[in-house]
Amino acid sequence: DNDDNDDNSDGSSSRAAAASATASKGRLQSLPAGSTSTYSTLDYLELKVQHARAKLWQDIQRQVVMFLTATQTASLNAADYLDLLAHVRRLTEIGEDFSQRASSPIMAQAVKERTQAYVVNFHRRTLAELTALIEQDDWSAVAVNKDYNIFLLSEFSFLRKSRKPSLVSQASVDSDVSVFDMESLLSEGERAPSKLADYRSNTQLFSSNPAKGSSPEPSRPANGRGAKSAAATPIKPKSGQPRTPANTPNRAPSASAPTTPAGKARPPPPHASKSAFKLVAACGRYLHMMDVLPAIATETLQRLFELIDLFIYAVFHFFGEDQLHFPLSVLSTNGNNLLTRIKQPFTPPDETDTKGKKEPKAEAEEDSKSTHKTLELNSDVDRENQSSLYALAARITGAEGLAFIITVMKSMGAKFAQRLDEAGKPLLEDYLRTTIDHLVELRWFIYKNTVSRLLNTDKMVSQMASVKWDIKEMTTDHSNYVDVLIADFRVVATRLDTLGATRVPPPALNTIWREFYEISNMGFVEGFSGAKKCTNEGRALMQLDYKQFLSKITSLSTVKPPTDLVQNYITAYYLPEEELLEWLKKHHQQYTPRQLSQLMSVLPVKKSVRQKLNKQVDELKA
Repeated sequence: DNDDNDDNSDGSSSRAAAASATASKGRLQSLPAGSTSTYSTLDYLELKVQHARAKLWQDIQRQVVMFLTATQTASLNAADYLDLLAHVRRLTEIGEDFSQRASSPIMAQAVKERTQAYVVNFHRRTLAELTALIEQDDWSAVAVNKDYNIFLLSEFSFLRKSRKPSLVSQASVDSDVSVFDMESLLSEGERAPSKLADYRSNTQLFSSNPAKGSSPEPSRPANGRGAKSAAATPIKPKSGQPRTPANTPNRAPSASAPTTPAGKARPPPPHASKSAFKLVAACGRYLHMMDVLPAIATETLQRLFELIDLFIYAVFHFFGEDQLHFPLSVLSTNGNNLLTRIKQPFTPPDETDTKGKKEPKAEAEEDSKSTHKTLELNSDVDRENQSSLYALAARITGAEGLAFIITVMKSMGAKFAQRLDEAGKPLLEDYLRTTIDHLVELRWFIYKNTVSRLLNTDKMVSQMASVKWDIKEMTTDHSNYVDVLIADFRVVATRLDTLGATRVPPPALNTIWREFYEISNMGFVEGFSGAKKCTNEGRALMQLDYKQFLSKITSLSTVKPPTDLVQNYITAYYLPEEELLEWLKKHHQQYTPRQLSQLMSVLPVKKSVRQKLNKQVDELKA
């Protein structure tokens, strides 16, 4: 087939040459006498050279196809194979410029077929490696530089600007670059195709790596470390010296190093496990594959989505559903749909159900969507150990890993879109909307269930049941259950301080304290709703208890506790009938039907008014 195509190409070239000769003959007839032989010789030589160039380019393409067919590309690692594809692409651009002819579709098809086969095998290996790493992971956070930047990893090196080598040096890592603010480091425009004239004027381009740009990275920066080591290698603090900003050397940033835009705070470094960083590196590899071969960009992106789904499932399976103090119904419909979808590959099919059985051929084609084995958590992570706060450090690392993936995918969204065709862009937008945008819900759910184990409000509610709320005299003493609750908070706060900022980063700590306040507020409302009888003095005691709690708890954290849930429930007792109806319409979704019914039962109103209010509650909750 290749020989037939070459013969056809030779025939086309001959016909083109004949047509050009006819045109030249017409031009020669109009030339002045005596100059015909000179111009005839020049035109003939030009035609011969053009034909020779086209013939040479065809021969080169045939040799490249033979090389790709005979080479065992499956044995190459990802970096070497991407370099191979980049070399082929650069050769194609130079050959088209040299011959002034379009490349043969045979070579493009050969590259596509070899790459599709390689991507399938590479994805299978990557999926197996990530699965093994997830099960071996102890879910401790990997220490990174405070100005860590994913785009300075070697997997993302193909994105860097080639005309400014200084921007990819270690000076960029040590400067105040925002973690994902890379406008000054990356070129967003399309890469200009290679030209033969460029290589004739600059012979050093022949030895450069096309996958990393025309200007190679500095092999050894001033401090002796490469960009990869600075961005991805864990930092080991000196013994006896904690890793704090005060211990970080004050090095002046390079004049060419980009700086954080004015008014834009640099985000904190990621707090994630080895599995999360492995996934981020895979994002760079898959983006590179999309870049070197756009024909399979959409297929490659879908395989990357499978890796992300695997990580999401692992985190939620390990740390979100081992103890469900709160049901999954507290998540939104989209959040539950996300969980259903990512769990599907890990749900064994019903052997008795044969209705949806596929043909063997269809099953073979869906190799990337086959059922995965159930993941097992590393035995070193003890989720039932109370002394470790039920593996709180590991749970935080997993939850913050989800936040890291959100930031990475949001930062890379535009770069993915640039490499997709019109059919692939909706797939990217849909995944970002239905999956990435709802990871914050899963993170919140993990923290909510974790905190509910650390703070047992059931004990608090049972103690509140013994308090009399129908007292006749005002008191200045708060109830005993408040002191017990504050003591529990102090114990938890001490344990959190013991873990330290390296295992409980500020974003996680703030979320934990917000959930502590939320759960304690729910406990207060549940306890207050248990009052069978209540007086104005009893309502005042509720205010006193809650204010005493707030006065003591605010010294344990910098997070300001929300108070509306409890205050609105207490003060609703004093509202007249008209305002109560409006209050119900505005706040009924914040309380359970039982809590609202109990509130209506203790109001100092007439029986007819109470019946009207209860009817309103039933209608709102229907």
